Amino acid sequence: MRARTIAGGLGVVVVMGAVGAAGWQARVRRARPAAKADEMVVTTTAKRQDLLITITQTGAVAAKKSTPVVPELSGRIQWVCENGVVVAAGEAILRLDPTKAQEDATDLTVRCDEAKRRKEQADVVGKARMKEMRLRLQRAEDDVAAFERQQAVDLRQASDSITFHAAELERLRQELEVKQRLAAKGLIAGTEVEREQATVKAAEFALKRERSDYELKKSQAAADASTKRRTVNETSRDMMRARTWSERDVRMTGNEVDNLKLQLERANADLGKTTLTAPIGGLVMLAPQGGWMGEGRALRMGDWVSQGREVAEIISLGQMQVKLELDQSQITGVRMGQAVQVSVEALPGQVLQGRVTAIGQTARRPPVQGWMGVSRTATFPVTIDLPPSSKSLIRPGMRGSVRIVARRVAGAIVAPSGCVFRRDGRSVVFVQRNGAFVRTEVQAGESNGEYTAITKGLKAGDRIALNDLGAAAASGAPLRAVRRLRAVRRLRGGAPGAPGAPGAPPAGQTGAKGRPLTRPGRVPERLDEASPRLRSDWARLGLASGATRSVARRRPAPPGRAARQASPAAVAAFGLATQGRLR
Repeated sequence: MRARTIAGGLGVVVVMGAVGAAGWQARVRRARPAAKADEMVVTTTAKRQDLLITITQTGAVAAKKSTPVVPELSGRIQWVCENGVVVAAGEAILRLDPTKAQEDATDLTVRCDEAKRRKEQADVVGKARMKEMRLRLQRAEDDVAAFERQQAVDLRQASDSITFHAAELERLRQELEVKQRLAAKGLIAGTEVEREQATVKAAEFALKRERSDYELKKSQAAADASTKRRTVNETSRDMMRARTWSERDVRMTGNEVDNLKLQLERANADLGKTTLTAPIGGLVMLAPQGGWMGEGRALRMGDWVSQGREVAEIISLGQMQVKLELDQSQITGVRMGQAVQVSVEALPGQVLQGRVTAIGQTARRPPVQGWMGVSRTATFPVTIDLPPSSKSLIRPGMRGSVRIVARRVAGAIVAPSGCVFRRDGRSVVFVQRNGAFVRTEVQAGESNGEYTAITKGLKAGDRIALNDLGAAAASGAPLRAVRRLRAVRRLRGGAPGAPGAPGAPPAGQTGAKGRPLTRPGRVPERLDEASPRLRSDWARLGLASGATRSVARRRPAPPGRAARQASPAAVAAFGLATQGRLR
C-alpha cells in the first residue's frame, strides 16, 4: 500500500513537471518573435574556403628571466627602494641596519691585535728558552769531555805506576835470588835473606793493591762518564721539549691570530652584505610581507628579514612570456615551436607574434572544492615566448589574449555561426531560393566560434539569412533580402530607422531609459564607437573581435535568440564587421 502511494505521488510530480515544461516552452516560443513580413533581412553568402580552428585563451605575462635577491644574513631594514622601479646591475636596492656588524668587526679587530701581541711574545720567550737550553747542553757536553780527559790522564798515570812497581818487584826478586846464593855459600848472614824476602813480599802486595785500585778507578771513571753523558742526554731532551713547547705556543697563538683574521674578514664581508645590490638590471619586485596566501604589503623600513629568505626579485624586461592553462581537449592542437598571436590589453591594436616554447606533459588537477565535490578539470600549462624588445612596454602581471591555430579544415563550406540555428535538435539555416527564404536542414561540422563548417545541406554561393526568420520562412511571406554592404549604405544614407528617414525620430531623441533610439550619423565599424545598445546587440551576435568576445562573455545569450533580439542596425553593423572574414 505504501509503495502504491509513493508511485502515485511520483506520477503526479512527473505530470506536473511535464505540464510546467510545456507551459515554459510555450512562453519561450511566444517570447521569440519571428521576422515579420516586409522586414529587411541581411544576408551573406556561403563560401568555400579553409576554416581555421583556433584556440583563444587568456594568460598572464611573466618575465622569461628573473633573479631572486636573497640576503645572506638576518637584520632589520634601514632603507629599501620603491617597489616597481627599474634599476641597473649593481645598484643598491635594500640596506640592512649595520650596527651589529660594525660592533662585531670592531671587537674582532681588538682581539686580533691582542692575539698578534701574544704571538710575538711567545716567539720571543721561545727563542730565549731555546738559547738557554743550548747553553746548558753545551756546558754538559764540555763537562763530559773534560771529565773523560782527566780520567784518561789518571788512568794512564796509574798504569805507569803499576808498570814501574812491577819492574821494581822483578829487580827485588833478582836481588833475593843473589842473596840466597850468597847465603848458601856462607858469604852473608841468613837475616839478610830474610829481610830481602820480606821486602819482596811487601812489593808484591803493594803491586797487587795498586792493580786493584787501578781497576776500581777505571770502573768508577766509566760510571762517572756514563752519568755525565746521561746528564747531557737529559739536557738535550729538555731542549727538545722546550723547543716543542715554544713552537706549540707560537703555533697556538698563530692559529688564534689566523682564526680571528678569518672572523674579521667574515665580519667585514657581513658589513658589506648589509647592502643588497641588483645582480642584473631590470624591474624590482619586492616580496610581500604578511597577508593571506602571500598577498600582503611590500617590504618597508623597519621590517625584519631572515637569512636565506627571498626579499625581492629582479625581473629582466628584455623578453617576456605568456603562461596559460589549456584544457585537455585543446592541448592536442598545440605543438612546440608553433607560431601564435598575442594581444596584450595594455597595447590596444598591436598583435605580437609569439612562439610556443614549453608544453606541460602532465595534467594538473587543482583541488577546487565545490558543492558538487572536487573539480575534475584537467589543464596543461603552456608557455609562449614573446619577441625580445628594448622598449619594456610589457610588464609582468599584464593579461594577454593568445590565439593559437589548432588545425585547418581545407576546402570547407563555411557560414557565419550566427546563421546556423537549432530547431528540434537539428541545425538549420535560412537559404534564399526563388525570392523566398527556405528553412534548410544542414549538418554542421567544426566551428571556431566565428564560422561553422557546413558538411551537408549547403553549397558555395548560397545566400543565407543572418536573421532567425522562424515562421516567416515557413509561411513564404515576402521578405526583403538586403546584402550586408547595401544594408549599411541604406542605413548611412537614410535607411529606415536612421535619422532623416521617413518615420524615424528626430536626432537626439531618447527612449524611456535615456538611451538614443538611433545613433545619428554613420553605422559604427568598431565596438568603442558604438552606443551601449549596439554594443549589447553586437555581443549577442558574437562579433569576431577579441573585445567583442569579452563583452559577449559578460552578456551571454543563445545564438538564435541573440539574432532575433538584435536590431536591424546591429545586424547591418555585424555584416559590415564580418564582411572581410569570408573572403
